[in-house]
Amino acid sequence: MKADMFNAVMKTLGSTQDETTRAVINAALETVNEPARQKAEADLNNAMAAFSQAKTVHADNMLKLEEATRAITRNEQEIESAQKESEQAEKSWRTRFREALGAMTPEMKAERYQQVADREMRDDLIALKTEMVAGLREEKAQAEAASRQSGMACINTHRDALVVYAQHEWSAAIRNISPALVRAFSLRLRAMQMKGEELPHATLMAELGGTVFAQSEFYAWDMNQEPVISQLGLNRPELPGVDMSKYKTAAQLTMARHRRRLAESVALKEQEQEQEQEQEQEQEQEQAAARARA
Repeated sequence: MKADMFNAVMKTLGSTQDETTRAVINAALETVNEPARQKAEADLNNAMAAFSQAKTVHADNMLKLEEATRAITRNEQEIESAQKESEQAEKSWRTRFREALGAMTPEMKAERYQQVADREMRDDLIALKTEMVAGLREEKAQAEAASRQSGMACINTHRDALVVYAQHEWSAAIRNISPALVRAFSLRLRAMQMKGEELPHATLMAELGGTVFAQSEFYAWDMNQEPVISQLGLNRPELPGVDMSKYKTAAQLTMARHRRRLAESVALKEQEQEQEQEQEQEQEQEQAAARARA
């Protein structure tokens, strides 16, 4: 018997005992469950710490990516500006040279010497910046790969933490399931068995599961009362550098499967009820015919 099931059974047994016996059972369960509680708490803390660390690493990678992108944009703009400046200076000097019909005044000679020197410096600067951009593009590609990897780590650690916390909360709910619900379930099961219904357990489980699922669709989360969920979030983190489309598709497909299975279960139950009603009507008609013949 699983630990959660054992605890639930003992809780149920305790609910039917006197107060003293119930207190003894509860105290014993707390002692037995303490190591498991501590382990579950440690697992959750580790999972939350892993998620926090993954987010920190991803933020650092995204910062490097943004810095490389900004540096590439700035250098490309400076290269373009230097090229335009050189072209405009050359065009201006040549225009005045043609207007002077090729006459080289001392002022034009000095200006030309300065233009050649400036052009050489600009060409050298453009070459350096072009080389810099090539290196930055490699750094950007590495940063993009790192951000995708760290983004996936964020998604995976978020999933792991949510799974750990969900299991912890589920186990707590199972251990503390309402004795009134257990009583009603047992009573209904017994009635269905006496009625001769087929697979009463499955029918009851489908009804119970369908009811809980329907209520969960309308459950409103109060994040002020959710210290863990408010940190984690219920959805996968939307992180730059990670293609989330496949995860959204998978989530949508999973939800669609759940809805389809629920609809099939409800339809099957309705069909069974219709068949039972038809059988009852046939029996009543047969009994009425038998009485008429008598």
